[in-house]
This record gives sequence, structure tokens and C-alpha cells, in this order.
Amino acid sequence: WGSDKSKFLDGKKSGDERLGVIRKITKNPDVSSQIIGRWPKSIPVVKKWVPLHEILAYLDGSYSTICFNWIDQTALTGRYHEAIACGILPFVWKDYDVNNILVWSDFQRISTVEEYYEKLHKVRGNAEFVTKLRKDLEHRIPEEEYYYLTFERLLNEAME
Repeated sequence: WGSDKSKFLDGKKSGDERLGVIRKITKNPDVSSQIIGRWPKSIPVVKKWVPLHEILAYLDGSYSTICFNWIDQTALTGRYHEAIACGILPFVWKDYDVNNILVWSDFQRISTVEEYYEKLHKVRGNAEFVTKLRKDLEHRIPEEEYYYLTFERLLNEAME
């Protein structure tokens, strides 16, 4: 769920890789994919951009997702948290969360579509591994107070 992020607001190319990655995955007959959001016509989507609560039924049947970052590799996206909340394994693309606030294992990191397939194959059917992975991931998510304090600090710094 999301969009291709191939261009900045000014129309210039962003250099973001997700369009090529998603395109490869949708063409693989061995991987079932459900793409939701605004994508070029070459990407088959099951639903256009809708609020998260409307796509929960699709997410409920999903096994994994790939979290991409856009522009700032230190930022954290909502996708990671949404995936955890829906019981979906979040793999991360390359340098997502370079500070390892959420990403606890190099196993989550993928640098190629082929590496994604290899890791996906490893966790499929391995319920014990998946349960441990999900529990470890849930414990890595900062408490709500962390976000409030971080936001407050950023606001205070901006007002100085």
C-alpha cells in the first residue's frame, strides 16, 4: 500500500527504487501480491488510494511487506508500524532506518528482489521462526512517549 514516489513534488525524478522493485514482484508468478495505492498503469492494483481501515481486509491476508524510505534514511515510516499491527512481517529496503531504532536484524534488510524471495521462502511455513520474529519486532517499537518527546524536542529546536 502506497505509491511509487518516483518524482518529487516539483516533477523531478527522485531516484527512488520502489517502482522497479514492485514491478518485478508483481511479475513473479510464485509470489502473490496485492498492490494498493497510486501506481503507474504497468502495476496491477487491487484498490486505489483509500484509508487504512478500508484496506485492513487485504492486509489481514498478507504475509510480508517491504518498507521503503523516501529521501531521509533516518526517518521511520508508518508502514513498519502498520505491518506489525496487522501481523505482517516487515522487510526493509537497503538503508531504511539506518539508526536501527526499529530494525533489529540484518535478516529484515533486503537489497535485491531476489534476496526478498530467498528470505520470504525461508520464513514461509516456519511458524516458530515467524512467531519469534514478530515478538522481537513488537518489542523494538518505541513506546508512545518516545514519539511525543521526540516531537516536542523537534518543535522546541525549530522555535529556538
